[in-house]
Amino acid sequence: MASERDAGLDRVIAFSDGVVAIAITLLILPLTEIEPGEDATLGNVAADNAGALLGSPCHSP
Repeated sequence: MASERDAGLDRVIAFSDGVVAIAITLLILPLTEIEPGEDATLGNVAADNAGALLGSPCHSP
């Protein structure tokens, strides 16, 4: 009985690990679309893409 419970717990842990991995992937995908200019600094790129970097819908004007 205890081994069945342990197997069930292992399944839940494996499932939650998969869900977290997929969520992180979906959060990182928009970052691949950022194309900094030739003379762009890290601060400028971060300010221009704050919404994508912070994962929120806020946009700089």
